[in-house]
Amino acid sequence: MNRRKGDDIRSGNLQLDKAQIEELDRRVRKLLREQKPYLHANYTLTRMAKDLHLSIHQLSAFVNHHYGMNFSDFINRERIQHFLSTMADVDWKNKKLETIAKECGFNNRNTFRKAFKRNTEMTPSKYLKNKKGLNDQ
Repeated sequence: MNRRKGDDIRSGNLQLDKAQIEELDRRVRKLLREQKPYLHANYTLTRMAKDLHLSIHQLSAFVNHHYGMNFSDFINRERIQHFLSTMADVDWKNKKLETIAKECGFNNRNTFRKAFKRNTEMTPSKYLKNKKGLNDQ
């Protein structure tokens, strides 16, 4: 479902106006920024709902409507963004894909690979080769 930012969310028992959506988005972003819970492989919708003092149904509806994706895709996107934003600081190119996946919160390299490709339109190996090639010039 494509919704415009600022639209109210109405889903089942969840009804949020623009101000409530912005506040919940702020709380979610703060949690992600400060605690980086997505780096834990078993971080779940249930755990995030507890962290935000919401029901799992409220959080699920919010993520689906506000971010336009399910919870797994949302958390995996954060994991990929973490990898991409720390590339300059961490020596990823000398690590195995399995190690990178685990350090970014994925349970295995296949899930990491699929999420990476979904978010960047290339495989992690190709991305790392491209980065290595740019750094060697």
